[in-house]
Amino acid sequence: MTHLLFTPYRIGNLELKNRVVMTTLKLGYGTKDGKVTERHIAFYLRRARGGVGLIITEPMYILLNEKFCLRRHEERD
Repeated sequence: MTHLLFTPYRIGNLELKNRVVMTTLKLGYGTKDGKVTERHIAFYLRRARGGVGLIITEPMYILLNEKFCLRRHEERD
């Protein structure tokens, strides 16, 4: 018998292969100017290939010209 956690799940038009969800983490793998690094990509690829159905990433900039609060957490220090 397959546990419910490992059965497919649908969110609107998106079908997940299972109900395992990885929540956001503050990895700190980005560059000072907010770019995604190879280390980011490798980290999330390992989890996706390992069977996580849905991954919620930390905030990161895909298009740097669309950023609005680059490294905001450091401004408070």
